[in-house]
Amino acid sequence: MKRMLRVLLSLLFISILQLFQTAAQDFYPIDSANAWTYRVFYNNWPQPEDSSSRQCSIATDTTMPNGHAYRRLTQPDPLGSLFVRIDSTHISYYSPLDSSDIPMYNLCGTPGTVDTIHWGGLFTSRLDWIQPAQVFGLQRTSRHYSFDGIVQFEVTLADGFGIVEALDKADGIWPYFAAVEHSRLHH
Repeated sequence: MKRMLRVLLSLLFISILQLFQTAAQDFYPIDSANAWTYRVFYNNWPQPEDSSSRQCSIATDTTMPNGHAYRRLTQPDPLGSLFVRIDSTHISYYSPLDSSDIPMYNLCGTPGTVDTIHWGGLFTSRLDWIQPAQVFGLQRTSRHYSFDGIVQFEVTLADGFGIVEALDKADGIWPYFAAVEHSRLHH
């Protein structure tokens, strides 16, 4: 009976871990054929300038010197990362400066959770809110993060799409805004 109970508890634990992995993958889907096109706006007061579109897709898998496997992007994502890794609780970036793994997005946190990070000029990551959102006419769950340090960013992730909005709040103004305008995702 004890053995049966241990087996059942082990299966339950494994199932729960798989649910967390699925949830993490949903908020930054990094399957090999996925791509995002972002519309980029720069703040030319008083009228924002629609400057360009920028495409980012998954290029390849690679194992870095820190021993973790990352997906390499064709262009940096809106926060400047070329290498992204997902585990059961975080979306992490690879720092080529010191070969460290930077847990940028805490997917197990509740609104108000603040984590210490060291990414460029960013030192903290705060989960601001979790709420329903419409993305391309689909009902999704969105998670909004604020990053603070020498510079400030805000990023919104939507399940099934990844980063759908990024705001650079340099010097109290908002000179950069990127919003996903097209997404080609394969699950």
